[in-house]
Amino acid sequence: MRSLARSLQHNLQMAKYKNIVSLVLALMLSLPLLFAQEEQRPRRTPQEEAAKQTAMLAQYLTLTQQQIDTIYSIHLKYANLRREPSQADNRRVLFEQMIYEVKQILTSEQIVALEKMQEENKRAMQGRRVMFRDSIAAAPAQ
Repeated sequence: MRSLARSLQHNLQMAKYKNIVSLVLALMLSLPLLFAQEEQRPRRTPQEEAAKQTAMLAQYLTLTQQQIDTIYSIHLKYANLRREPSQADNRRVLFEQMIYEVKQILTSEQIVALEKMQEENKRAMQGRRVMFRDSIAAAPAQ
């Protein structure tokens, strides 16, 4: 009888150890995934954001050097504003204000080209959203 009780107690202890080992193993395997997600997309500085946005517009709209300098200042101002926690809910408003200020610097032809570019970007984004929704709907339930 005692040997049966000891055997059951031993089996319970082994089951506990197996659970602990399984948990530790699962954590060890998931840690690299967590760190990999953080490393995928380093956050750009406001200066880098402004430079990238300005370069894109300069290429697409063929801006003069004076326009480039002024638009960079506008982009930098709004890149800094977007980082303020108090502005988290105002991203759309900030974007519209920034576009308004940029349009004040552009010629009428450049404004038409900018609006065309914005429309193309909007359509492309909508296409990505549809593809994303479709991929989620097609994914098997887990």
